[in-house]
Amino acid sequence: MMFSLANLQELKENIPMKSGTYRIIWIKNGNPQKIRRFLGDDPTGLVYIGRTKGSLLTRLKQFGASAFLGSSNHSAGNKYKRYKVLNSHVKPSELKVEFKVESPNKAVNSEKAQIKKYAKHFGEVPPLNG
Repeated sequence: MMFSLANLQELKENIPMKSGTYRIIWIKNGNPQKIRRFLGDDPTGLVYIGRTKGSLLTRLKQFGASAFLGSSNHSAGNKYKRYKVLNSHVKPSELKVEFKVESPNKAVNSEKAQIKKYAKHFGEVPPLNG
């Protein structure tokens, strides 16, 4: 299930205060948006793979505060805010998140494995991971 990063209330109601991994996906009009990558198009709209040893909710709120407000405590949120080409095409309401609750150590390994698999397939990491 996916939730809107721009809807703080929705995040509070659905994202747990537990560790885990998360994926931020560009969804427009209900459909994942194709993203051109070095070795081919990514049809999933994946823009970021992340993890937290702390709270998923806290980390996703940090992303939103960095991407949409004046905060700077999430590197991917900072990149979204800074990359004018990206944020002029991808509206905040089009950024959705899916997550998986995992132990802190498993989350670290899972994030690394997911990024490595993506990079192997597309020749580069997701746009906000780079």
